[in-house]
Amino acid sequence: MNLLILFAILLSQQLMPRKILLFFDPAKSSLLQLQMDTLAPYQVGMQERELEIYSFQKGGHSEEWVKWKVDASHPFTFILIGKDGTEKFRSEEIIGHKKLFGLIDAMPMRRWELERKN
Repeated sequence: MNLLILFAILLSQQLMPRKILLFFDPAKSSLLQLQMDTLAPYQVGMQERELEIYSFQKGGHSEEWVKWKVDASHPFTFILIGKDGTEKFRSEEIIGHKKLFGLIDAMPMRRWELERKN
């Protein structure tokens, strides 16, 4: 493996060692709970993919709404943040585990992690 790539991987793991799911629920709707319920049975897969989940409702943590440019007119926003700290995927719809795991497993760092395990 190229030494520069290895250095970038190690650096990114130190800066942001986990992938992050951000859920924004401006209307305090049932969509946030539905999203959580949709992913709840797949905790093992989420832990394997090193996911942390944070949810934000309108009124609190407004800096996160600004930082991620979340449109509060949408009833729900889902954002996947990679280990490098950048946005990898955004949706205003509930996401199932197959789509989420597929997105993550296609990421270069995740593929590298899987290759390293074998």
